[in-house]
Amino acid sequence: MSSRTSIADAERMKSKETEVETGIEDSAGGPLSDTVALLAEKWDFQGLQSPSQESGKETGRDNRGQGNQRHPVGIAHLPNELAIEILSYLLPIDIIAFFRSNKLFVLLWADMPRVWGRAMQNVPELPPCPNSLNDKSYLLLLFSQTCSTCGVSVSVEMDPYSMSRLCESCSNTPVNKSAPEVNPEQARAVSVFIQKEHFAREKEKKKKIALFQSEVNHRLMNMNWTRETMEFGPWSIPHSKSAFDELTSRPESLTDEIWKDIEPKITVLLRNNYEARVLEENKKARKASLLELLAGLESQVSPKLRFKFHHPLSSTLGYVSSSPYRPFPDIATMLDWPIIKDLLETDYPVKEIIILFEKNQEAIQNLVAEWKHRIESRFANLVRHGRGSHVSGDSLQSTWLEPEKGSDPFADLTDDHKLLLRADALFYDTSSVFPNLLLTYGTILHQERLSGSSTSSSNSALPQSLLYFDQYRVCPEVQAMARALMASMQIPNASYLELSAIGAGFRCERCHELPFATWEQLVQHFTATSNIFKEMHSGLSGASDGGITYRNVHDPTLQIDRPLVGYYSIDSREKVGEMREVIAPEWAILRHTVDVHGIAEPIVNEHYSYQRTWGYTTDYGTQTYSLIPMDIPFF
Repeated sequence: MSSRTSIADAERMKSKETEVETGIEDSAGGPLSDTVALLAEKWDFQGLQSPSQESGKETGRDNRGQGNQRHPVGIAHLPNELAIEILSYLLPIDIIAFFRSNKLFVLLWADMPRVWGRAMQNVPELPPCPNSLNDKSYLLLLFSQTCSTCGVSVSVEMDPYSMSRLCESCSNTPVNKSAPEVNPEQARAVSVFIQKEHFAREKEKKKKIALFQSEVNHRLMNMNWTRETMEFGPWSIPHSKSAFDELTSRPESLTDEIWKDIEPKITVLLRNNYEARVLEENKKARKASLLELLAGLESQVSPKLRFKFHHPLSSTLGYVSSSPYRPFPDIATMLDWPIIKDLLETDYPVKEIIILFEKNQEAIQNLVAEWKHRIESRFANLVRHGRGSHVSGDSLQSTWLEPEKGSDPFADLTDDHKLLLRADALFYDTSSVFPNLLLTYGTILHQERLSGSSTSSSNSALPQSLLYFDQYRVCPEVQAMARALMASMQIPNASYLELSAIGAGFRCERCHELPFATWEQLVQHFTATSNIFKEMHSGLSGASDGGITYRNVHDPTLQIDRPLVGYYSIDSREKVGEMREVIAPEWAILRHTVDVHGIAEPIVNEHYSYQRTWGYTTDYGTQTYSLIPMDIPFF
């Protein structure tokens, strides 16, 4: 068939069509590839017009017989051999898009085996066509995103083991026709090829998105937007970041037309984000100012106290004790108070924040006093309930503590606070993994962040007014044992501050099981061993069947020629020896520098430094300052 005959037949076929597809789209509904778009430009797809369209341009004129009649130009009017030669250089996906761009092309060349056979050679590592399919069907199945049964567009990958690509409707429809037999090895090869193609497409897509984003950023920076002002963060309006990404993450080239469409939307998002960021930065500045003001308030309401400690067996003056924990609300609690919340949430300048804070300082101090009263009365009532009505007196007397200014260190404390500082005011935590571990009031303040230690930060998750402390209990037996031990040491009104300052310097003089212990561990030891004795010998009346007498040596009322409590001795430098590095609690290091090296006030980072350790440390280089496990309050 000559080229003239082919063209005439094609145009006759075309004239029978009621509608010609003029949209140039690929199988996925998007624009054609660059290759096909180039062909459209070179060979004038739009020149392929129907007879009715051509006659419409020449209404009322008879063009027959005119020698200068214009013939449509384009690839459709080339000889078949030349057209096939041109198409043979295209990839299968381009050929599919090319044929679907116009029905005329489908009628001309869609079934030409040479086109599809040559196209297969243009795809690297393409597995050979299965025997059950021809080249055209195989390539359409691989590269055409359409259902192989009904022809609708789908986004699923083909199934290499059934050689089909089905939409959801067709995949759920039972068919009687058996699937073509596929060689398993060939199916695996096709599966590997599909995965490689998928990764290649994703890589190309990411590359195009990155290029699109880069061009958008370049245009925005030309509009005086900076990288900082284009950054989204916690301050941003919800979903604004996703909306920005949706506008700026397209796998296509950024044209002026696209920019004209997205630029106003992007500008609105960036402007709103900038305003939100300014508000957040102002709020941070107000919060920083409030933190500083509240820290100053803490130093006024709960001034720090420093003590010098006289160890019973030290030949020199003891170390300078750090200030005991005193109840003070943390920043999360105070920010929950309306008067503070208003200062933080209202967009005041920092200077005005300071003025308003000073104006309301008395009211804030009253709130702090009320909060402290609730905390102290709660724990003090627990202690009084555990002591019973027969035990009276909340007196507190310093024995081994000497305040720096020489005055009574407990003079300005409330009765509740004095009671809680007594050495017999011991608690236990029923929710802890160590429920028998005894805790002082200071330890509870510290671990529950009730001592103002977190005022300078904002790590508290909840206001302390919303926290409950029902897990803390007191044991009457423990309190009674602690008072008995204090009386035996002739310090009946001592505070836990001075006994805790000794660290693991106590030992039990009634048995060999506790060579060194802290005050809390000492009380726990005497209480536990007494209870064990009572349980084991509850059926005995002073003697066993063999006539052997059993006595509870840990009973404070038992009069024998041994004291209840002793002190762990401090070895001299000559006896201990030289250690290059020792890790220990701060109290142990301070005691060591005072007793061994004669340094009354050790300086951090000069005589010792802080080290972060995980878990319990039981060996500090010498037995002198060793602790038994679970000495939590001193870590």
